[in-house]
Amino acid sequence: MKKSSLTGLGIILAGMIFSPIAVAQSSFTKHTISTTLAQPMDVHVGDLNGDGYPDLATVTYNAGEIAWWENNGQVNFSKKLIKTGLTGGRSIRCGDIDGDGDNDLIAAAVTINRIEWYENSGTGTFTTHLLDNNFRGAHTVQLIDLDQDGDMDILCSGWDNSAAMSEVAWWENNGNEVFTKQVISSSLKQSPFIDAADIDLDGDFDLIGTDEIPGEVYGWANNGSQVFTQYLIDDQLSLAHTALLRDIDKDGDPDILAAACTSGLQAWYENKGSWAFAKHAMENLSGTIWLDMADFDLDGDNDMMAAGMGASQLALYSNNGQQQFNKSWLAGGLTSGFALNVVDLDRDGDPDVVAIGYLSNFLGWWENTVDRTALVQSPSWIIPGTNAGDFLIVNREKGSIVSTGIPESSYGVVNPGFCEGIAMADNLLYANVGANLTVYQPVTGIRIASYRADAQYLEGMTVGPDGRLYLSAPLDGTIICFSQSTTLFTTVASGLDYPRALRYDPLTGEIMVLDGEELVTVKTLNPSNGEIDTKEITPIPAGGDIETDGAGNWYISSPETNSIYVNTSAWAAPITLYRPDLAGPWGMWYDGSSRELVVSMNTGNSIVRIPATASGISDRAQQKELLLSVFPNPCKERMVVNLSGTFSSLPLLRVISPDGKVMWSRTLPLINSSSQTIEIRDLTGLPEGLYYLVCSGASGQVSVPFIRN
Repeated sequence: MKKSSLTGLGIILAGMIFSPIAVAQSSFTKHTISTTLAQPMDVHVGDLNGDGYPDLATVTYNAGEIAWWENNGQVNFSKKLIKTGLTGGRSIRCGDIDGDGDNDLIAAAVTINRIEWYENSGTGTFTTHLLDNNFRGAHTVQLIDLDQDGDMDILCSGWDNSAAMSEVAWWENNGNEVFTKQVISSSLKQSPFIDAADIDLDGDFDLIGTDEIPGEVYGWANNGSQVFTQYLIDDQLSLAHTALLRDIDKDGDPDILAAACTSGLQAWYENKGSWAFAKHAMENLSGTIWLDMADFDLDGDNDMMAAGMGASQLALYSNNGQQQFNKSWLAGGLTSGFALNVVDLDRDGDPDVVAIGYLSNFLGWWENTVDRTALVQSPSWIIPGTNAGDFLIVNREKGSIVSTGIPESSYGVVNPGFCEGIAMADNLLYANVGANLTVYQPVTGIRIASYRADAQYLEGMTVGPDGRLYLSAPLDGTIICFSQSTTLFTTVASGLDYPRALRYDPLTGEIMVLDGEELVTVKTLNPSNGEIDTKEITPIPAGGDIETDGAGNWYISSPETNSIYVNTSAWAAPITLYRPDLAGPWGMWYDGSSRELVVSMNTGNSIVRIPATASGISDRAQQKELLLSVFPNPCKERMVVNLSGTFSSLPLLRVISPDGKVMWSRTLPLINSSSQTIEIRDLTGLPEGLYYLVCSGASGQVSVPFIRN
């Protein structure tokens, strides 16, 4: 299924400060799509015609109608009937079953024991395929690559109305849509639900399910080869029905969210590791049949939304940050709520809700109209995000990481706990959380891995040469290097006082270090040999960040003095005060396209842009006998490079980004002349921003910063 990204929806406005209010409040507006469905049983969201907009898929019980609802891009939907006759249709899911890049559908019918899947042509027309016509009480179907071989497998639970023994099974896809059934359990009486995630964090997919008659919740541990060991998690959830795997407390492992529709019980089970769970009972909801979680009020924790067959409205349970929930009702009735999906349907950066009403034949969605200006709280570190104009910001107050852009901030990417430095490398987000380096998928916030460093805790982080990460460990007085390829930590420097912020300097190949517990001392680290050189002992109180504008000017932020300082002399002369009128400036990032510092205002709860005009961008650089210059600077599609010097080998010309990535390279011809002029015309694919033109040869290396705009 295609994923929507957390795109430019933020509070960064040139020359303005956007001061948010203290607390975001959830509010929703109901939108009706249809009231003529004949007993709808399930709804699922996915892009079914490849136009980039989320569509809906539904299944009904009486006529067994399979349909999809085309989104016109303005969140208006038109019904497209696929088929009727899947009598007793109970569940439907979207996913790329045949691996051709579009979303197919799969549905289960509980009364006729049948599972079908519907192959998408890519434009929203479907061909029906039978998966199984003898799976007793086919109830809830799920799509997941269970064996992690690159194709989509199928899960289903059996809910037989006679309370005969039902199966939990999966169908292995051989890659050509030939499916082989594998039984996981055949000892449950009525198993209405199945879900999958890596519960024990060993790298494979485990399962959970329910047995409704005895009121039990089960888990199945995968040994990595799809051989499962069964665990009884709870035998006291009377008439247990729904169970989903969600990281409810945002501690990096999946917890269990469960409900029992007939008894109205709701509970969540905290994952304690080693297949031990702590049960937390929640307020009852009449006929609770479906529940799910998201950060609806954008305060950094997971709230819950629930639908009940005996409830006249959707129930929102707001989390106080300690997994204690307060119930309120969404405006607009929903007679006999039966299924819901949480998704950013209008793609405005907050989670909406799609739901069906069983007895009212209703399909609709609730638009989240939460105030997103309250998202940034006590921001510290800041780095560019996954899309142009976005930034990822650490909220020290909330322990969350937030994606921001224009014109509003979007919901939290992850909530790792008390987080210090962050960095993006190889399209992954790395965060220092205590002594752990934790890795996340930056768009979804899914935790990928966590590595423990030999340090008391980690603070600063920067991407250095060859994409390696450099981390500061203040209490240990060390700087540590992490290799993504080997996942090993090595200490590259020790004996420092209290190293904090780090920044890689592509011009020199060194790491800039803010060292000191009381006052800032600026030092450089040579990553190749670990040598430390002191540049300046400053009167600045310790804390804050360091950043360069690419012209040899270095800016230092000081939250304690509400100021930013600058050194314009390559540390030959002391720093000078640059801006004294700020609200706790902390993290900084230089935006080369606008020549501004994007700054986190820690006490101002805001992100501001400050012109970086300490001096102009130099277009010449010289080292020994090598001389390099570029024109024009800034440039657009082309620039002219003048190179002078003596070369005994072919010189290599490269364009390098501030985080050390090679964006363009060319080996120049070796000519007898002491100088040559090269015109570069193929810069159209280079995003706007600051870059470094680097020329390397046997005589040495020389670099020039330039702006692409």
